[in-house]
Amino acid sequence: MPAVEPGSPAEPEEDGPLDVQGGPLDAQGGPLDLGHPKGTLAIVAVYALLFALGWLALYWWVFVPRGTPHP
Repeated sequence: MPAVEPGSPAEPEEDGPLDVQGGPLDAQGGPLDLGHPKGTLAIVAVYALLFALGWLALYWWVFVPRGTPHP
């Protein structure tokens, strides 16, 4: 097998090894845990709040005034 030439893709990067997708690896070779993206939970919470407020508005201003349906 030929020796690895300097600068070839098989040679590890100076900044550390990378995974297949180009992300950094930790000392054990697993993906480096960078934590969840900042603001993700806030975005989900805002959409959940908007959904809940919309549902309550529809309930209180459409269904409650109509009253209970009678056969």
